[in-house]
Amino acid sequence: MNSHPLAQDDYDTVQAYMATRVAALLGASAHSRDWEIEVAAEQDQSAGQWERRNGFLFDYTLGRFLQAVNEARALRHNHQDSCPPIVTDGEQFAHDFTAAIIRQDAPAAESRWQEFNGLPYWPDRAPIALPSTLALIRRLQSAAPSVRLADVTPRLPEPFDPPVVVS
Repeated sequence: MNSHPLAQDDYDTVQAYMATRVAALLGASAHSRDWEIEVAAEQDQSAGQWERRNGFLFDYTLGRFLQAVNEARALRHNHQDSCPPIVTDGEQFAHDFTAAIIRQDAPAAESRWQEFNGLPYWPDRAPIALPSTLALIRRLQSAAPSVRLADVTPRLPEPFDPPVVVS
């Protein structure tokens, strides 16, 4: 039995682990290579759950942090539009995805994530190459240096709560 948090069935356990790792990377002002190493490690430790669940949950966690960073930046700079302007499709995705997270609209977030990544057919790509993951990490890397992690973590939106299916 694999007892690593990423191999668990409990969404809260998985997301708590991911949030801890993302906070550590942000706190260390990690470079792109560090993010690539983290994503590759999470894929390996997910015990086959990356494609079915954990890839989305990691991006959802990144989106939660991005929203909290943007909120902390807005408060620090005393204005609402403190995030960099949207220029690319990846930046538009990050904006739309975090907007769904703020609304706690999990189906919209998941739909936008699948659309942006060209899913439901999981691509055969390098560990960090999902377009959504790259877009969110880039946006975080550009926004996070102007805020303290201690100002970000209290502002995290709620974790992903999967819809309950009754059969």
